[in-house]
Amino acid sequence: MSIKDKFRQFIKSALPRWIMIYKLKKSNTDILFTFDDGPDPVFTPEILDILKRKKKKAIFFVIGEKALQYPEIIRRISDEGHIIGNHTHTHPHDRKTNISVYKADIEKAQEALESIIGEKPRIFRPPCGEFNLKTVYSAKRLGLSIMLMSNGGGEWNENAKADPKVVESQILRNIEPSQIIVMHDNNPKIPAMLSSLIDNIDSSNLLVATQIETSQF
Repeated sequence: MSIKDKFRQFIKSALPRWIMIYKLKKSNTDILFTFDDGPDPVFTPEILDILKRKKKKAIFFVIGEKALQYPEIIRRISDEGHIIGNHTHTHPHDRKTNISVYKADIEKAQEALESIIGEKPRIFRPPCGEFNLKTVYSAKRLGLSIMLMSNGGGEWNENAKADPKVVESQILRNIEPSQIIVMHDNNPKIPAMLSSLIDNIDSSNLLVATQIETSQF
């Protein structure tokens, strides 16, 4: 991890939880899996199959317009006991989007997901983890808690061309108690290494969450 990344993590960890959730509460030593940018018609079901087999639960931060394309996958995520989070409707970049447009995009995803599962998500992750006052204002106006991430395998950037084992190794190399791990369920590397990742974490002194309670946040 670079010095720049370590500095960013320090800043995030110093922020109060009412602004942004960066890790699980200190009393909880489980590892929380989160999946962004889905649903994907191929890889999300594969990931759900693995989680079901391993008896693990996760948060899926889904894109509204994709949810409307694949509502049956959204319903499966919910029916199998996972939490669905808002990841905007069209995945706009915070820095490049007018605040009213950005907020409207989040709200549109809320409405799309409510139309599928009968309730609005309570938790939000901004695209690319971009985080500033615009993010806070938009989410809080809609009653959403913001959850970022404290570990990831870089399958979407520095390890985009790497073997799935490299993605897994990066996560394991930086693993610590109470981490929120980000993965992407539209990326084939994730179902390829997910089962092994779960086994390796569970064989350590940590445990991938088997249930998710809001008290953990």
